[in-house]
Amino acid sequence: MDRYYKDLFGKIIETFYEALANVAGCLALPEITLQTKIALKKEMRGLRNKEQKEAIKKLLAHLEETIEIIQKERERVDFKEFEQLENGASLPKSNNNFRSTL
Repeated sequence: MDRYYKDLFGKIIETFYEALANVAGCLALPEITLQTKIALKKEMRGLRNKEQKEAIKKLLAHLEETIEIIQKERERVDFKEFEQLENGASLPKSNNNFRSTL
């Protein structure tokens, strides 16, 4: 494979990592990344270059690890509080003295 295309593919994978790192802490990560996972798996099937396939497999493996962590976090979150907010309840008042600097 031409060096230019190899570097370009490396930059694309690096950009995927950066983009996914931006949403890695979000509780909606599994839903946010669903289309990305589907597209990457579809693209991987069409690749003939072993290095490129391995790079995408590694990216998908990291993504799956992160999704597992997020799903464990989801189990610990009590969503009933959010449901009460939708029904008109208000958040409990805190004693912090946050002041806007705007």
